[in-house]
Amino acid sequence: MASGQGIDNLKRPLILAVDDERCARDLISASLRSINVELVLFSSADGFHQAVRTQRPDAILLDWRMPDASGVDLCRELRAYAPEVPVIFISSESRPEMIHEALSAGAQLFLTKPIAPDQIRKNVECVLQGSSSGPSLP
Repeated sequence: MASGQGIDNLKRPLILAVDDERCARDLISASLRSINVELVLFSSADGFHQAVRTQRPDAILLDWRMPDASGVDLCRELRAYAPEVPVIFISSESRPEMIHEALSAGAQLFLTKPIAPDQIRKNVECVLQGSSSGPSLP
């Protein structure tokens, strides 16, 4: 990149996030507002399925449990056609077997609610920079 050229001149990373809870989607939105990303939020797996197949996201944030889908099942499906896309789970539960299952399904990180906006932002920045050893790896 030429000297003086900022990140604003590059394509903004696309982040897809799916969570059935409105307050969680609002938190994700507020958390990522300060970094230069394009964020698309989904309240269910239906819209997410379509978007993830037609767009190539740079990272994905998944809730563990939603009324219409399991986040870990979504992660496994995603791995079949986009194995390189980093996945971060955000869940209100954090039992060791859940974390193991999420990481085995291909997730890079598992974050536990309640979570500070700064922690979401830092972890998204880590996976976008190609580091899956962000501050919240178990």
